[in-house]
Amino acid sequence: MSPLRVELYKPELHQWVQAGRDLSPSDPPGTVSSNLPNGKREIYQFFCTEDDSHSVIQRLPGGVDAETGRFRIIDAEEMVNAVRVATLRRGDEPYRLTVKTDRNSQRKIIRFIHR
Repeated sequence: MSPLRVELYKPELHQWVQAGRDLSPSDPPGTVSSNLPNGKREIYQFFCTEDDSHSVIQRLPGGVDAETGRFRIIDAEEMVNAVRVATLRRGDEPYRLTVKTDRNSQRKIIRFIHR
């Protein structure tokens, strides 16, 4: 079982559905961006630690990235200034995040679960 699951709330179904595949310690970090009402952009990065003890969700403050296919390129300075917003361990309550991506005009609720 991979430890970090990301789920998306589907209001029309009144349920949570898995978003992509679970992340394991050997997987590269996942990312999601959010466009703010003031025109700024936030990028959230999430990953499972190498020892599988916990997962981390962090906000990259500059909101600068480039997407190439299924990959997102992030400036190294963003990583240095990352702000940890959640640390999840097995049994913790899921962490929820509301985002508005550039691909959809509706806000989305995402939750992260370390399993």
